Amino acid sequence: MTTKKKNSPKAASGAKQSPDLAAQLLDAHVQFEMRRFTPKGIEKTVREEVEAAFQWLEGIRLKELASADRVLGVIKRNVVELPVAGGLTELIGEMSRMVIASKHSAETTLDEIIPRKSFDAIVDKASSLDRVRMAAIKRTVRNPAYSRLIADAIYTVAKEFVLQQNLFVQKMPGLSSLIKMGQGAVRMAAPSLEPAIDAQIKERIEAQVETAIHDSEEFLMGFLDGDRIAGISDGTWNHIAGLTLEEHYSNIDADDMEDFIVIGYEFWMEFRKTEYFKKTYTELVHYFFEKYGDKEMDVLLEDVGVTSDMVILEIVEFLAPILAKAKASGYLEKRIRQRLQSFYQSKAAKDLLG
Repeated sequence: MTTKKKNSPKAASGAKQSPDLAAQLLDAHVQFEMRRFTPKGIEKTVREEVEAAFQWLEGIRLKELASADRVLGVIKRNVVELPVAGGLTELIGEMSRMVIASKHSAETTLDEIIPRKSFDAIVDKASSLDRVRMAAIKRTVRNPAYSRLIADAIYTVAKEFVLQQNLFVQKMPGLSSLIKMGQGAVRMAAPSLEPAIDAQIKERIEAQVETAIHDSEEFLMGFLDGDRIAGISDGTWNHIAGLTLEEHYSNIDADDMEDFIVIGYEFWMEFRKTEYFKKTYTELVHYFFEKYGDKEMDVLLEDVGVTSDMVILEIVEFLAPILAKAKASGYLEKRIRQRLQSFYQSKAAKDLLG
């Protein structure tokens, strides 16, 4: 007959203690993790992880981590399709009003934010763009509104000349009465004749406008050369450089700025859905991956000027205050405990603890 073996007191004690041991290990683990979230501990942890990540990226190519299609998907979801919240446009409007009303605008002159050297560089470049200048002049003078302006100017000058001549004639004895009799006879015989003559004069002038436009185009081409543009710009700078931003803003009020924001918002909402925008960003993303897809990530990061020290600094600066608040409120410990608890209550942990 087989005698039934009894559990030893030691074994029974271990079985009872294992849940307590798991809880103790959980507490110890949580406190160990919490000690890493001091200011020095955060910086140390971030530095270790970032430097390890940069080491890991050595030899790994961009196309192994991302693809053009995935990036295009991100752009589509977050740039093209993402609704723009009303709160964002409201905030931009409020900030624009603050900029206009800011005391800094009354204390800052234009030349304090735009150096003369930069202004001169822009002018030099603009004045060297001969083809752009010529195209701009040509399009301006060929505009129907410009043609109308020239025609009206010629008509006004011609009419002034006729009136002045009429005044001269009126001063001559006898001739004035004769002209008035002739004008009266014309009006009585054909009341609509005078407006018709006026219209014919305008028509005649408009027929000559093409010559006037051609002449004005040649004049502007010669007048607005690089040296002349530089001289005009120099005079303009001397006039505006010392004015405060408040003085420059004087003709634009807060409502105008808000209107511009609304116009810009409506333009962007339409533009982002155009085929042109889609084809453009698609082409740019594919070009980027064609150029950098086979490059190692460490080389790519170096090319764009990103270093491990830069990443560490920005992460610590941004993350440290958030983690400090999360720690002080108890949220951080709660989340760490929640994360670790699932392991210490798992079957694997229980089997190890006996």
